[in-house]
Amino acid sequence: MNNSHTDTDTPNDSAPTERGIRRRDVLRGTSALGLAGLAPGLTVGQQTQPDETTFVSVPDMYNWDIANPQSNWEDAIDWFFNQLTAVEGADFALSAGDIMDARWWSDTQQVETEADKYWGGYRQRFDDSNLPVYVAPGDHERGDNDWPDWKLDLVPTFEQKFVEIFDHPTNGPAGKQELAYSFVKDNAVFITVDTWELKDGNAHLSVTGDQLTWFENTLSNHQDKDFIVVQGHVPVIRGVNTRNSSGLYLEGGRSSGFWQAMKQYGVDVYLCGEHHAITTDEVDGIWQIVHGSLWGTHTNLNYLVGTVGSDTLELELKEFDVTYSGGYIDQINRSDTNAPRESISISDSAKQNGPTTVQSISIDSTDSDNTDDEGCPVFKTVPDLTTNGNDGSLTGNVSQVAAKDGQGLAFNGGYVTVEESPSIDVTDPPLTVECWVNPTDPNEGGNGYEPYLTKVGDTGQYSLHRTSLDNPANGQLEFAVSSDGTFYTPQSPVPDDWQGTWHHLAGVFDGSAVKLYVDGEEKDSVAFSGTLADTTSPVEIGRNFGNQERNLTDGTVIDRVRIHRQALGASELDQSDPSTSANPVLWFDFESINTDATDPPTSDTYLSDIEPIDFTVGYTFTDFGRDEAVSGSPLQVDGQTYDKGIGTHATSEIRYCLDQQVARFKALVGMDEKGGEFTGGNAGGNGVVFRVLGDGQILAEKGPVTHPEGTVSIDVDVSGVSVLTLVADGDGDTSYDHADWLEARVTTQTVPEAVAGSDGTITASELQLAVDWWKAGAPVPGTGGETIGFGEILQLINLWATGETVGDGSSSTAVQSFGSAHSLEGPDR
Repeated sequence: MNNSHTDTDTPNDSAPTERGIRRRDVLRGTSALGLAGLAPGLTVGQQTQPDETTFVSVPDMYNWDIANPQSNWEDAIDWFFNQLTAVEGADFALSAGDIMDARWWSDTQQVETEADKYWGGYRQRFDDSNLPVYVAPGDHERGDNDWPDWKLDLVPTFEQKFVEIFDHPTNGPAGKQELAYSFVKDNAVFITVDTWELKDGNAHLSVTGDQLTWFENTLSNHQDKDFIVVQGHVPVIRGVNTRNSSGLYLEGGRSSGFWQAMKQYGVDVYLCGEHHAITTDEVDGIWQIVHGSLWGTHTNLNYLVGTVGSDTLELELKEFDVTYSGGYIDQINRSDTNAPRESISISDSAKQNGPTTVQSISIDSTDSDNTDDEGCPVFKTVPDLTTNGNDGSLTGNVSQVAAKDGQGLAFNGGYVTVEESPSIDVTDPPLTVECWVNPTDPNEGGNGYEPYLTKVGDTGQYSLHRTSLDNPANGQLEFAVSSDGTFYTPQSPVPDDWQGTWHHLAGVFDGSAVKLYVDGEEKDSVAFSGTLADTTSPVEIGRNFGNQERNLTDGTVIDRVRIHRQALGASELDQSDPSTSANPVLWFDFESINTDATDPPTSDTYLSDIEPIDFTVGYTFTDFGRDEAVSGSPLQVDGQTYDKGIGTHATSEIRYCLDQQVARFKALVGMDEKGGEFTGGNAGGNGVVFRVLGDGQILAEKGPVTHPEGTVSIDVDVSGVSVLTLVADGDGDTSYDHADWLEARVTTQTVPEAVAGSDGTITASELQLAVDWWKAGAPVPGTGGETIGFGEILQLINLWATGETVGDGSSSTAVQSFGSAHSLEGPDR
């Protein structure tokens, strides 16, 4: 078969089919609502037709074993594929599983033979129509539920044939390559998940573990796309219509990590099947669309058409009628009549009239044009597979790629940090560090120094690296340990085939010697029997913390990083299982990357009640006070105590995710008195400068504030801010600089308040901005995520036309006078 799956398909240029009224259609006709007459200079709506990508969704087609060709079925099938391609103009098809009955239970040979016949025939139909098909595996792709041990033994063969025949993208998680995957078409990403998982020897309907991590990473990495469409076989939200189905659902439902990930990352649509009937439901901003039908059983069949435009995703569910005759087509492991009918036909009138649209859904892009290039960050970590919790944080351009064994990390300016902990702070032997490296040419960037695995601060503890080309060691590989300012460094030239191939590196300190291994062979040994330098620096992969200009050359890939509190011999290196390896304290396979995004406040909120993105606190403090001073005492300034606020010590920096959801930041700032201990004029030295930053820009600055001044008020607009930063600067002297942000809070506002300027009136440019938000369906900054409705647009027009002030109580009169003076009739009324 031809592989028709590409990620560069061009959008279909055929004209879109007629839709119902959309937000964009309403905007195109706004002149009839009087907008143009009221504001001659106001540009409302655009008359351009965007490029479009069209797809179709056909789950549970056929859910019986239907051959290619199938006698007395071909006319109906030909009409259907012509409908999808020539009429609907589909660029590709999605199918959320159960494409055949697949009760092929005899043995692996039967699975292979029948899969080639039926799945291969199914794929061939799409290939013959030049229609790429992307299938999500369902329960019938594993032989149908349930799964006793004897059937589980067949699952690997089912999955192998599925992967072989459908040849999906290979960017899925380890263990589910081509069963779960994603691809991008223009401004939309399409993600397929496998809702069948084997855990502890039992089948589960779930998306968990490595697959969930991959799913979250994929969502995180495609937040720049306007639309996100996910398909999986079973519904998540219960209560759907069911016909001739086992009625399966995803475990955990709405509370599952899978659904919560879709909610967190703004998935637009979840397409699924299994129940053979149409049910649509919008929950948490996600449209769950269940559809599909049994060809050969149901007389009303359905499919979905999706059209991705520049600012809308249009979905249409369509049905058409068929008739059956004759007997039944024999099915494997089914009774004579529990089978599809022998003959299927579509009447001439049904063909001429075409399918009936039973429901239309229009989804507007909610891209709010974040003014911050990065916005609220999404934290990425790689899990430590030991019990020590030495997870690594990814910074900069570090990405998951195919590597030595499964997935590894490619470094292009970024690095991985493992915070200092007793388990990896090694001052006494034994110690082994190891990793796999696929290096690039050091002449292509940097100075040639290649830090693979290091724990180096003001002083070094241990480091596995390649020296720079201008170093006296002339680019040799080294494992260096430090003690009392002296380095003990076994060295080795790089292998002849070093560049572009995989090599294993290991450094061992056994208490009597420091050794370097390259590709499993001991290359050099230096005698040393002392203790290593003590440093609180982190372990880093791809960077030298003590000299942060030293990064890996772009394109270097690293895999299978391990640290052991054991001196390993050559035969003990590069083990695959931490539970059977000798005393591992850090173990990265890089098969998954965990993500964690910070949720912004969407209502009036004290900042002490939410967690920050990150923070630093001065002096020796490791945390700041939430509703208490940094010392743990009650918040107290100028003799008054406060129940709410943040206590810190200069110089400090605390960052919060706002994501343009709130309007103002308010606080009283001052020097904390530590229960009355710091009341003199000299306590606190030069005082503290309090700064409020929005997306890196200073919004307000107060101070230096000293004890005698008491509190100083800050009230600043943050409606366009994604990341809020609170800085307490010691102004050169941080002695006793206990700094308080008293009653620090963010507040929201109404839509009219958000649109109006500081004087409360609406200008033409502000009205234009409101129309743009309305047109895009975008949340209005500062309102906690509120969008503008048509009634509010009318209210804003009247406020603009009359010059009245927002909140003066006369807007209702303005609306009435506007309604009597201007016709609201559109062209079709």
